[in-house]
Amino acid sequence: MFFLRQSTVSQLVVVKLVDSIDGVTPETGKTLGNTSKRISKNGAAFGNISDGTVAELEDGLYTIQLNATDSATLGSVTLHIETIGCMNYDEKGYVLPANVYDSLFSTDKLQADIQEVAGMVVSSVDDFKANVGTLATQLSLDAVGVLCTAINAKTSLIPASPAAVGSQMDLVDSPNATALAGIASAIFSSVGVTQGGTYSFAKLLKVMGAWAGGRWRLKSGSTYEVLDVEDDTTVIMEVTISTSTPYRIVGVMLV
Repeated sequence: MFFLRQSTVSQLVVVKLVDSIDGVTPETGKTLGNTSKRISKNGAAFGNISDGTVAELEDGLYTIQLNATDSATLGSVTLHIETIGCMNYDEKGYVLPANVYDSLFSTDKLQADIQEVAGMVVSSVDDFKANVGTLATQLSLDAVGVLCTAINAKTSLIPASPAAVGSQMDLVDSPNATALAGIASAIFSSVGVTQGGTYSFAKLLKVMGAWAGGRWRLKSGSTYEVLDVEDDTTVIMEVTISTSTPYRIVGVMLV
C-alpha cells in the first residue's frame, strides 16, 4: 500500500518484479513502456500513467514516478504492471488531500474546521463564540439541575412535623409539655418504673445521683447509708452487704 499527495509532481511508488515461472526470482534490467504500466483512479477504468518514469533499484525493485495528473483524483488508486517474463504486479494506494498527507508525513498540522457547536451551525468566529456561550450556559443549567435533584433527595427525607413550630422535636429553643412528657415516659419505661407511681422523676434522679456519686457512711455492722450527692447529709439509700453471698440489699429511704 502507498499514499500519494493530491496533485503533486515527482512522487515515487516502489514495485517488485519477479519471474513469471517460479514467482520468486527477481527480474532485473526490465524496461517498462507506456502500455506495461497502467493506473486506475478511484475505481475508474485503467489508463496510461501520465509520467511513468522508471528507475531500477536492485533485486527486482523499481520506482515508478507519478505526477500531478496521476495524483489528481482523491480516493483509491491502483497500479498494474505487466511485462514479458514477469508476473503481473498490482499495487493499491490512496490519494490524500495535501493537508492530510502533510500532517501524516511532514510537519503540517491537520486542519479541522468547526462546523457545529452543540448542534448549532458555525459560519464565523462570532458564531463560534455565541454557540460556545450557549453551550456553557446549558451545561451550567444542567449542573444546577443535578445539584437541585440531589438536594431534594436528601431534604425529602425530613418529616414535616419536626420543622413545625411547637412540634415534639422542638427541644432546643422552647421545649413544650408534649415533648417533656414524651421524654419522661420513655425514661420511666426504660427503667421499669410505673409513671405516676410512688417515685417521681426527680426522686429517680436523686437515687441515681446518690448511687453514682454520693458518699457512703457506715451505719452499723455491714450496713451503709448512701448520702445525697448535693447536700451530703440526706440519707437516700441504705445498703446492707451480705457476708455470705455476693449480693447487696438496697433500701431506698427517700419518700
